[in-house]
Amino acid sequence: MLTIREESRQVFRVEFVDEDRQRFIPDTARYRLDDKDSGTVLVDWTTMTPALTVDITIPASANRILNDCNRYETRVLTIQSDYDTDQQLSDDEEYRVRNLSGFQ
Repeated sequence: MLTIREESRQVFRVEFVDEDRQRFIPDTARYRLDDKDSGTVLVDWTTMTPALTVDITIPASANRILNDCNRYETRVLTIQSDYDTDQQLSDDEEYRVRNLSGFQ
């Protein structure tokens, strides 16, 4: 699992592939970021411009530590895309944020 330092931005490159592993450009695409343990929404649903490949930049502020007693916190990046009339694909990626004791 990817581990980053708290208060650091992170870029994720997303490539859209269907059930047959074929690349496609979705009609619509969006993402959100949540803290896994608390359920806190850190970045609400955000629309992306559809393309074969999209970079999602998670700002440093979304990678802050919510509970300073935690050494690590797990984030869940959820991505949804639609193509054709009723084909929705969802996926998620988890990563850890390491608590740096000097930040508050």
